[in-house]
Amino acid sequence: GYGLRNVASPAECLKELSRVVKPGRKVVVLDFNNAQSRFVRAFQFFCLQNIVVPVATLLGAREEYTYLKPSIERYPKGGELV
Repeated sequence: GYGLRNVASPAECLKELSRVVKPGRKVVVLDFNNAQSRFVRAFQFFCLQNIVVPVATLLGAREEYTYLKPSIERYPKGGELV
């Protein structure tokens, strides 16, 4: 899956994914995260603010990408999610 940050209730989403996944199978969620390393986090936010959002702005999609940084900052970290 992609974009667990984009659901209203991550806990309910994970519960539903658990319900529908075949026995013995895994669910994998690909998303931005809150990097533990200050350097990695700074680099991630630098790229978002100085590359991703400006390019999205040029392409007429600024609003679709400006939410990423605050959304990532609110996202549960590590063990908080599971």
